[in-house]
Amino acid sequence: MQLGVFNLTQYEQSIPASEVWSSVHDLTMTIDEGGFDSLWIGEHHVTPDDQYLQNIPVLAALASETENVTIGAGAFLLPLHNPVHVAELAVTIDVMSDGRFQMACGLGYRDEEFDVFGVDKGDRVGRLVEGIQLMKRLWTEDKVSFAGDHFSVSDVTINPKPAQSPHPPLLVAGYVDAAAKRAANIGNSWMYGNLQNKAELKRQFTLYEEAVAEANREDECFTPPVLREAFVLPDGDEAFDTVRPYLQQKFESYAGWGLEGVDFDDFREASEDRFLIGSPESVLADLEEYADIGVNHVVLRVQYPGMDASTAKECLETISDEVIPHLPS
Repeated sequence: MQLGVFNLTQYEQSIPASEVWSSVHDLTMTIDEGGFDSLWIGEHHVTPDDQYLQNIPVLAALASETENVTIGAGAFLLPLHNPVHVAELAVTIDVMSDGRFQMACGLGYRDEEFDVFGVDKGDRVGRLVEGIQLMKRLWTEDKVSFAGDHFSVSDVTINPKPAQSPHPPLLVAGYVDAAAKRAANIGNSWMYGNLQNKAELKRQFTLYEEAVAEANREDECFTPPVLREAFVLPDGDEAFDTVRPYLQQKFESYAGWGLEGVDFDDFREASEDRFLIGSPESVLADLEEYADIGVNHVVLRVQYPGMDASTAKECLETISDEVIPHLPS
């Protein structure tokens, strides 16, 4: 099994921006040197209560700083952007990282982001699908012509082409069944979300596999990575007590941003079947259950707005020392 990390770039306003970048960089080095397999950075805009470093320039900077991990934009809110520009940005990072880049594209859900970008939220599915279709062609063809409902180009060539052949892994991020089917038909995989419990994960994994087989795309697709909220310390109760206020506040902000399915009556009970919080031993036992479902790559988010980077680093070092050497094979 592989372990990745979702590296936080969202910090409180009170922290100097230079310290934010220093923390992101320091934690990235801990991840890259700690035996983790992947590093992911998300995207959000116009967050007046927090500061949010944008993922594309951050990933470009980290491409030359890291050596071991794959680096991923995820979720990248493709419907907000011009796919020709995104295709060129992605190629640049793929070249800078010597072929270690991947991208998980999501729909987005915040009205404020669609409003400020001048994009009709009702068009987001069509823009995502067409954007992915167009980027894949731009990465692999010259003189591309494309006529869709949202994007049209004529005889367009982008250079350079990606370092990876045929192109960087392109995933579709999302929570619902439609996302699984969309990923099976137009992506290389599905970036599985952080909300569903294990039973729902198992059902949706089966749905994804069936959709891949129906599309006859087994050779193009791979097993989805699974995003999980996590926190690991030698003492399991301490781990939960440390992370709970930050994680609970994060999910309250999700609810305020309009994301559905994030209200839990009993947060600890909900976390036991959705999150990876506890001692190394308990988390390893949980990871065995994920392996039995068919999961082979789990992406952990271990830092949340308001949490000091040193606290997240202690967690990452615990995982590196006491979890990674004993991961399910």
